[in-house]
Amino acid sequence: MLKIAFFILSIVLTGCSTHKPVEPVAAPQPASARVSQPRPPEARPISYAERIRAAIKRHIYYPQSMIDAMGKIENPQAEVEIKTASTGEIVQIRIIKSSGVRTWDESVLRAVQSTRYVPLDENGKSPPVLVVAFRPRP
Repeated sequence: MLKIAFFILSIVLTGCSTHKPVEPVAAPQPASARVSQPRPPEARPISYAERIRAAIKRHIYYPQSMIDAMGKIENPQAEVEIKTASTGEIVQIRIIKSSGVRTWDESVLRAVQSTRYVPLDENGKSPPVLVVAFRPRP
């Protein structure tokens, strides 16, 4: 027993060859002195109008005749009036302002018809009348 105690005491006094020195730890800084790390960019919230436009725009077909016509007209905009039920079901649509490019207007109308339902707002309803503008390019 005495030999074991002597052995442990000699290790403590002389140090162990596998012992690594302890790194000094920096003292904690007050919150006001800390440098904040940049946060990853958060996605900005999508507005209700953007959600509706995105739901419809994915159904838009770009025929070659419209692509050819777009070279002559800068970026045509068609405005569509969409009447909906409170469930979001599209019940009536009409062009209220033509883009001047017939194929673009028809493409937008077909896309709205194909959508059938608009997304509901944060209250779980849909406005009875929506006016949405569409352009081929942002």
